[in-house]
Amino acid sequence: GSEMTRQQQMSLHKPDPELLPPVITLDAAARLDAPAARALLGTKAASLARLVGAGVPVPVGVVVTTAAAADWDQTCARLRTLAAELGGGQGQRFAVRSSANAEDLAGASYAGQYDTVLDVRADELPEAVRHVLDSAASARVTAYRQAHPETGATAAPAGHPSESGAGMAVLVQVMVTADAAGVAFTANPLTGDRDEVMISAVRGLGERLVAGQATGDQWVVRDDQARCTQSTEQAITADQARQIAALARRVHAHFASPQD
Repeated sequence: GSEMTRQQQMSLHKPDPELLPPVITLDAAARLDAPAARALLGTKAASLARLVGAGVPVPVGVVVTTAAAADWDQTCARLRTLAAELGGGQGQRFAVRSSANAEDLAGASYAGQYDTVLDVRADELPEAVRHVLDSAASARVTAYRQAHPETGATAAPAGHPSESGAGMAVLVQVMVTADAAGVAFTANPLTGDRDEVMISAVRGLGERLVAGQATGDQWVVRDDQARCTQSTEQAITADQARQIAALARRVHAHFASPQD
């Protein structure tokens, strides 16, 4: 009996890949425990699933999990079905981005090397997901090659993600047509002051800011006072800055550590 219990305990930590869902909604993912969520969803999607569980507004979406590579055709079929159920009809567009596991990033920052695909139509989702998986795989291969120059890397068969993309998850969310977007830091990144929320914002989508193509507006919010320290785009108002800071502080409180 005790041997069986040990096996069951092990299977909880190392679940059978064939029993894992290839695609899961963020709502369903919110019910997973933290270790399972990170293993199945990668760090970014696991964090968003926790926020969904905490009642924080997060654009609806699904995660193509780390188990997806086992049966790519089944994954694509499930992805189409779940994406259609997210609502928005035929014209709905999606944002597709990588969600890597923290342990896969040890000793190598892949920032900017994984591709993000925006404004994706429902029928283009499998191709976009494969593109993100392959970009993650090539970033991994590059890092591995630099560490082990004597090894080569193999290409994937057409239509399937490359093998080194296994263990990666991909986040698919309904595209938000933003009036303004940006980043909020719950501790001032310049001073470390946790009583100040610092906000960078641009007009439209946030990609220009994240990619370093725009500096954006800078706001500092302390208590209920919002002051603009740099204004290049007039992307948000003081009242919006206060609302963003309040939301950011809720996330900080939930995770019990500074967030961006």
